[in-house]
Amino acid sequence: MKNSTPLMVLTILLIIVFVTSIIAYLSKTAFENSAKLPTVTPTITEAIATTEIAEHNLQLGIISPEEDIILKRQARMYEALVTGNAKLNGARINCNWKFFLNENNEEVLYKEMNNSSIMDGASKEVCGFTSTFIEKPGKLRVQLNLTFANAVSDNLETISTERFYTVQ
Repeated sequence: MKNSTPLMVLTILLIIVFVTSIIAYLSKTAFENSAKLPTVTPTITEAIATTEIAEHNLQLGIISPEEDIILKRQARMYEALVTGNAKLNGARINCNWKFFLNENNEEVLYKEMNNSSIMDGASKEVCGFTSTFIEKPGKLRVQLNLTFANAVSDNLETISTERFYTVQ
């Protein structure tokens, strides 16, 4: 029994040395890897300079459907293009589409559609959807109102456009 006690103490000491060596190696490796990672920390001055360089001049246009004459009950993609963004990256876009159809020489609201997008970059195609809901012939006026929002404000900026079509 007396011989096993020193052997046991020696085994415990070897285990402690082995575990300590592994921990030291892993710490060293993690430190070396973190030193290799590039750190980019833009200053507030750089962020302000970047914002001031880019001009914020939002423009909106309905880009789809491309044709001026569309057929009733035909599936059509409706989509808009926002350009000139310099300050609303990451903003939520609330899209309000209104479709006015000229019936009996009087324009009436035929359909209203709401959807959303996210603004990312200086220009982006937004608010797209496909539908077959135009079932009557006539002159069609498509109006689109975009409202930009974030977690702080529901109305950072609003922009509108419209486009005219003939439905056959």
